[in-house]
Amino acid sequence: TLDWGKIVATLKSVGYDGALSVEFCPPLDRTPANPHPGSIDEQPEDLTPEQLKFLEDHGSSAFTEAFYSMLTQKSINTLLPLLS
Repeated sequence: TLDWGKIVATLKSVGYDGALSVEFCPPLDRTPANPHPGSIDEQPEDLTPEQLKFLEDHGSSAFTEAFYSMLTQKSINTLLPLLS
């Protein structure tokens, strides 16, 4: 877990006022205990067979739009108050 409050405070303390971007890689949990049921897109429509094979070869999978949107909103909710 990153201490976003400390990170943003440090950036502000050195006078940085440029862009801040976030890239996240959601954890893939295929177990019955997955805290986010329905997060894996079992039948992705927008991936080519090659893209799907790449994901599977690297132990990953496609995520649902709803799961990705939830994570994006969580990032917004975390960072926006710190940037005001």
